[in-house]
Amino acid sequence: MNKFFRSLHFFLYKILVYLIFSSILVVNAKADETSFFLGSSVANTTIQENGYKSDTSFALNFGYRFSSIYLESNVTNLGSFKLKRSTDTKINLKGISLLLGKQFNIAKELNMNIHGGAILWKADATLLNKSVGDDQKTSAMLGLGISYFFKIPKLSIRSQIQYLFDISETDISLLSVGINYHI
Repeated sequence: MNKFFRSLHFFLYKILVYLIFSSILVVNAKADETSFFLGSSVANTTIQENGYKSDTSFALNFGYRFSSIYLESNVTNLGSFKLKRSTDTKINLKGISLLLGKQFNIAKELNMNIHGGAILWKADATLLNKSVGDDQKTSAMLGLGISYFFKIPKLSIRSQIQYLFDISETDISLLSVGINYHI
């Protein structure tokens, strides 16, 4: 079963990479204005490895929209994951990401977005509240979302699903909702 999910993630990864790079070449007919933005989001974070409980993660983001293309950076606390069989063992995950995305108008103020990039993450493992090891590297990150823009004030709300690949030898998925202020 684990091989099935890895194959499915790899397949989704290839589709999202194709969509991101091919869509960047497409000119969006209803491209919105350029702006800086900053915001935050909350997510349900799930490790794709059996034995771990899901946790809540939080992110602060900022970026710049070049019409329908955007560049975004996130500082994220990905959560603390405990083994389902033990309350003494947990893994804390944090990361900083850089993403390139493309927005497509669906309706007047409703957009779909796809993005990809990299996340520099750090994992700290503890046993009985004592550090027993850490891991750190850069991994790929892909996502798909939907957002709604309010003209007054310049706010947008968005919901996304994101995949983080090869985080301490497993994959992580996030289902998030957030709000951005456009400057």
